[in-house]
Amino acid sequence: MAEIFIYRKRQITSDDVAFIRNLIIKQPDIGRCELSRQVCISWNWVQPNGYLKAIVCRGLLLKLERAGFLQLPPRKST
Repeated sequence: MAEIFIYRKRQITSDDVAFIRNLIIKQPDIGRCELSRQVCISWNWVQPNGYLKAIVCRGLLLKLERAGFLQLPPRKST
């Protein structure tokens, strides 16, 4: 469980990346928005008001993809 980097006060580890990859593999038709929601729910990544940090999570997913850690599903809409 090696730390890769810290994103928005959350330590991102190799186990976190593996978890996201497994979500993508298990649900190949999942969209990026739904993927970010599922990650937030699984990690209990919420704002102080209780809402999911879905947009922050999408930023994390893009950063991981750009760094070559994973391949996100194709965008469903622009």
